[in-house]
Amino acid sequence: MEKYKLFAGVYSDVGVSREINQDNYYFGNNVPENSAVPRSESLLYTDGGVFSVADGMGGESQGEFASAAAMKEMQILDQNENITKNDVIEAINHANSAICERMTLTKENIGTTIVTAVIKNNVVNIYNLGDSKCFLYDSSGKLIQLSKDHTLAAQMVHDNMMTPQQAQNDPRKHQLTQHLGIYPEDMLLSVFCQNQFTLKKDEMLILCSDGLTDGLSNEKITEILNRSKNGEYETLPKELAAEAIAGGSKDNITVMVIRSLWDTDKSLKNIIFILACFCSAALGAIIALLLLGLGM
Repeated sequence: MEKYKLFAGVYSDVGVSREINQDNYYFGNNVPENSAVPRSESLLYTDGGVFSVADGMGGESQGEFASAAAMKEMQILDQNENITKNDVIEAINHANSAICERMTLTKENIGTTIVTAVIKNNVVNIYNLGDSKCFLYDSSGKLIQLSKDHTLAAQMVHDNMMTPQQAQNDPRKHQLTQHLGIYPEDMLLSVFCQNQFTLKKDEMLILCSDGLTDGLSNEKITEILNRSKNGEYETLPKELAAEAIAGGSKDNITVMVIRSLWDTDKSLKNIIFILACFCSAALGAIIALLLLGLGM
């Protein structure tokens, strides 16, 4: 019998032109302290959990506050046994309230994007606001964006005012139309949800801030994933970030990779083998007794 597992790894780097890393993430019941020092973690899960990336915006330390506030709400959310869409939206709204309170106090514009994967028993739900992304690298080797870009450029593509190719190099791709850090009286948040689907064996989810996609096209990301298909996927988050920096990204970069794995449950196989041997021995004893009885 095979047993479901998840491998998850994350890497976060300040990049080449920023002094502060305003990205943050939630991973393995941990929200790290913001730091200019690169951070890297990896875990092996049995049945899933909550995984999230946030890209903070604001002067001084305000972007750090915003992304950390969002990730702390994801940490609280992860304590729930069965997480619903309403639970996720409520957690995001709580984070938004905390950020708005900070804006009222500091008189500064503060915000953050968020992308979250909720996974249980191989079933995935994706939620996002802003332009931090979630991709699925499927079993056929195809890269599919599951999140929705809440940007002016994406909206213009939707309205047939520009092509997706034009949007890739348009400065409006960084002008957010939705993010945390919006007063409810100004605009209601509209969290995008990619409804549940099953993550198949060896398929991967990639959650990232836009620092990754600023330096790498989807085609280049796919090429890197193809190279690692049968190799060391544990190093993928750092490799993708390094390639994005080499590709010209100047922003903070956070990359989280989640891969579906299946292992043979050896202990269960051993139990089945022992039971089979016991049953065979018992059956043999019964037959011998019957034969003995007939002989008498």
